[in-house]
Amino acid sequence: MPPKNPRCKDCPPSKHPRPAPYPGPRCASHHKAAGGELPRQCKDCPPTSKRPAPHKGPRCTTHHREATKRRRDAAHERRVGDTYGLAPGDYDKLYRLQGGRCAICARGKGISRRLAVDHDHKCCTGTTSCGTCVRGLVCGRCNSMLAHARDELDFFIRAHRYLVSPPARRLKGSET
Repeated sequence: MPPKNPRCKDCPPSKHPRPAPYPGPRCASHHKAAGGELPRQCKDCPPTSKRPAPHKGPRCTTHHREATKRRRDAAHERRVGDTYGLAPGDYDKLYRLQGGRCAICARGKGISRRLAVDHDHKCCTGTTSCGTCVRGLVCGRCNSMLAHARDELDFFIRAHRYLVSPPARRLKGSET
């Protein structure tokens, strides 16, 4: 029920010529200065809920997190579709197909940071991909390694040879 006197009791009458959009005898700035909080109801909670709604919307903390996750997921889906030509849901299908891990090292899981979409740079020049050259999902470290190698297979053959027979071992004559 709206208060009988909708003007702030601490402000001059000229400050609030129209009824204020708040319940109570004070405007928002004076209400907070007096140590009170404006009552806000989460728009996603049932009307009988008494949970505080301190976030935009207004939303309670639980629903704020859910809404933020939905927006973040939708933005990622759009960006992956626009950049790599993947259809909606393809990123998640590829992620599950790879067992939820990086396709190269199988260590990265994409928990704190999503796995990167790897594609053949020789296929498409420019900032976007055609979608047919997508190879898989890789963690940030493996993506950097591929970028450093410039997708050259000889790079990895040399790296394998180095790991199997390091130059220092050959120098000492203890090569097996």
